[in-house]
Amino acid sequence: MTQKVLLGKLGLDSHWRGAAVVAKYLREKGFEVVYVGNQTPEQLAETALQEDPALIGISMLSGSHVILVTRFLEALKKRELQDIPVVVGGIIPAQDHEELKEAGVKKIFTPGQPLDELEEMIAGQGSFPSSAG
Repeated sequence: MTQKVLLGKLGLDSHWRGAAVVAKYLREKGFEVVYVGNQTPEQLAETALQEDPALIGISMLSGSHVILVTRFLEALKKRELQDIPVVVGGIIPAQDHEELKEAGVKKIFTPGQPLDELEEMIAGQGSFPSSAG
């Protein structure tokens, strides 16, 4: 069975290239990818409810990652979806990594990190490394 990955952007962040690269890479590796573009935290959580993904990836470059990702994680919890692993990719300052992880983010991917790490996480069915970078 093909594992499904839900990818999206929160808020008005218009930087789409990273998410498109990740989506293309994962599709080429055989994953089903649902890329929904820009959503509010509540919209993305509702999409997760409908799509039942194995993992949710959020691309953030706007600087509003702590607020929007936290809201998204709360919206997942309201829908009893808090067990779906959530990863965040993009320009995430190191000083924000711990706060995001405490909120529930499983892994943070920064520019230049090998995409095979994400593939291994998904294929490993939730085997997440403990490092933030």
